[in-house]
Amino acid sequence: MRTLLFAVCFSVGVTLMIVSGYLPRPATADNRPESRGIVLVSDRVAREARRALRSMEYRSAPTIVAAEQITVRSGFDPDETDDEVEDDPPADTPIDFAPEADPAADGPESDLPATPRNYGASQADDEAWSGLAEDEATPPAPDAGEPELQDDSPARSASSPDTPDVDEPSTPEPDTPLPRASAGEDRVAWAGWDDLPLDAGGSTGAGLAYEWKQTAGPRRLELDDAGAARTVARGLLAAGVMSWSPGLYRFEVTVTDEFGRVATDEVDVVVLYAPELTVVPAAQRGFRERDGYWLGHYEAVSVQDGPEDAVFQVRSPTALTFTRISGGAYDVARLPDAGDEYQYELVVYRDGDAETVVELLVDTDEGVPGVLRLVVRQ
Repeated sequence: MRTLLFAVCFSVGVTLMIVSGYLPRPATADNRPESRGIVLVSDRVAREARRALRSMEYRSAPTIVAAEQITVRSGFDPDETDDEVEDDPPADTPIDFAPEADPAADGPESDLPATPRNYGASQADDEAWSGLAEDEATPPAPDAGEPELQDDSPARSASSPDTPDVDEPSTPEPDTPLPRASAGEDRVAWAGWDDLPLDAGGSTGAGLAYEWKQTAGPRRLELDDAGAARTVARGLLAAGVMSWSPGLYRFEVTVTDEFGRVATDEVDVVVLYAPELTVVPAAQRGFRERDGYWLGHYEAVSVQDGPEDAVFQVRSPTALTFTRISGGAYDVARLPDAGDEYQYELVVYRDGDAETVVELLVDTDEGVPGVLRLVVRQ
């Protein structure tokens, strides 16, 4: 009898403790963690449950759902609760844990390896990236034979190298001087060099760009660099045709400054294959190759009945210099100009032979050379 009374009292006490929240209730279909039923507990138990849940290293979704459903039993004596802990949320506010959150965020550091930067790539590729900083990481080059993926996105198309950016010229200041083109002075040149130097270095302006072109001439010449300030036009002897008549070549240079303003200038070049000489007595003319150059040759013959010295006259539109190449003695004197021409007198001294020859190199102020051969016969 005494044993039966003890068992009844024990059962009633346990039931009261379960109802009051001091002992956990048996797990049933209504109160196990995966159940969606409402659990009535005291305010202190609710705080302790949330604090325990917060300190857990790993949280499952059913556990979080159960924590959100913990409420305080109505009519419970607040005096039984312990002091509120700072940073504890109110009892009626569910703790917001995202199920996707990293379990190590609030717990100790995990020993799991760090996620590689190149997500989805192989381990070998990740090792190739390991030495690069975050802002310097570039994907490894594709293997040989593997087609490279093309990015056809609008952003890539907008910056495609097929459509280069064109810098618009800036606006000049009001006092910025206009560009000035200078193709150089008109001049005479010798065709034997086979080229014509062109110089626009005297042009002025800010950030000039140059463009040369030939606008006239007996034949088309080739420009080494049409976009340079100084260039060379070649091909004067390309056709292999020598001429005693002058040839006029005209070239135009266009300069553009950094503001897009343009200026042009022209230069005329008179090309000579031989010096323009008028010889008395009249001379025969011809071109001969000499020392690797084609030179115009003039040969004048003076026939004397006696031993007198022979006198020759030479006229030219430019000043001349004479240098003996071979032969006997001679003398040269400058005579008064005949109109627009320079006039010279040359004396060839007889040496007693039946024929005396003096060969002279004639050069002009423009550097056009030729050969003058003077012959005296009895």
